[in-house]
Amino acid sequence: MSRATISLIETGGIPEIGIRKFSDVCDYVGLTLQLTPFHRPTLDELLAKNQKQRATDLETTSRMLTGK
Repeated sequence: MSRATISLIETGGIPEIGIRKFSDVCDYVGLTLQLTPFHRPTLDELLAKNQKQRATDLETTSRMLTGK
């Protein structure tokens, strides 16, 4: 890979680089590119996550208001 290409990547001058160039950059800096399957959460999973987050937020707010 040329110095000019590396410079363009570093400065954002190249809006996209191909997978091969990306892999080369990863190799150069000692990183490994690993692809994993993407899991879209189900509605039930999203609702459970939201409910858990709301409970945590409520607990945090309660602690802040009571000073505990």
